[in-house]
Amino acid sequence: MKLVCAVVDSFELDKVREALVAIGIQGATVSEVQGIGSRSAPGGVFPGTQSTGGFTARLRIDVVVQDGAVDDIMTTIAQAAATSRTDEGTIFTMDVRQAVRIRTGDRGEKAL
Repeated sequence: MKLVCAVVDSFELDKVREALVAIGIQGATVSEVQGIGSRSAPGGVFPGTQSTGGFTARLRIDVVVQDGAVDDIMTTIAQAAATSRTDEGTIFTMDVRQAVRIRTGDRGEKAL
């Protein structure tokens, strides 16, 4: 299993959510985060974003998927979140060693 973690502009959330649902993803976690990009945006902060102490408000979308689905998920998120602006976001993957669905006790991929 893999954790796909995407950090994107907050105003792209609806497009990303719709794209994930369209490929069958039923669960994701979304968190408000702040970060500093690898490149500073020309002209400062883009409309619809906020900056606090040099940090820009973003959303982090976490999805745990089977190993074979990682490339499709990453491509889907990247296409949905693309804006052609500087520092649109980043997608990471990490190994997930174990998962447990609290309600049922299902473990591993059955917990997804």
